[in-house]
Amino acid sequence: VGQCIETLFADRLEEFYSVLAHHYTQAEDWEKAQAYLFQAADQAGSLAADAEALQHYQQALAAYERVFGDRWEPLQRAMLERKMGEALFRRGDFEAAAKSLRQAITRLDKSFPETRWGIRISIAKELITQIGHRLFPRWFISKVEETDAVTAELARIGEMMAWIDYTLDQEHSLLDLLWLLNFSEHKGLMFGIANGCSGVGIIFDVIGVHSVARYYHQLAVSMAEKTRSPLNIGLTYFGLTLHEFYLGHL
Repeated sequence: VGQCIETLFADRLEEFYSVLAHHYTQAEDWEKAQAYLFQAADQAGSLAADAEALQHYQQALAAYERVFGDRWEPLQRAMLERKMGEALFRRGDFEAAAKSLRQAITRLDKSFPETRWGIRISIAKELITQIGHRLFPRWFISKVEETDAVTAELARIGEMMAWIDYTLDQEHSLLDLLWLLNFSEHKGLMFGIANGCSGVGIIFDVIGVHSVARYYHQLAVSMAEKTRSPLNIGLTYFGLTLHEFYLGHL
């Protein structure tokens, strides 16, 4: 049945991802089942059908394990756990989302401290690094964008962690954002720089250091414009809007 659908509707398969995932799962063709489950889950997530997306991701996880056992390729596992974390976040299950994202970033050999003093010490280190970036940009900020898949995935996970931790633990959110900004500047990753600057600007607005916040919001907008990504541009202008709101400039 799956092969028949692929043949008859080859020019619009996206309409049949869920059906194809079902049939290839029933046929125990696990590689095709996993591929269509991922596509169906991504499609559901883009439509905000997050319960359906999570179900498809979990089924994809089971399909992969049937074929490869625990021999996961770290990047693919991290991407799956990040997408599951995003779906959980959109459903409002912040604790489970945070756990999924922490697992994802660990797959790529990066971890964050969990103790209160560990978080604060790491914030201090990232702040010192960020000051170095601002004072001596030629020494620390890359002029060449490193767009390998692991670098981009680490930045996406860091950005999502910051959103979730803003709700759960704002100190940890500050650490996430400073790390995202420093990491992205070191790698020359424009979307990470834009989103990191915007997030850091929001944190400075929250604690009342508005002059520093404005510097970061303006830098965020300028970086986002270079990406030509409507999403990045929109998010950074949203941050700048919040800044004006905090100042009472309605």
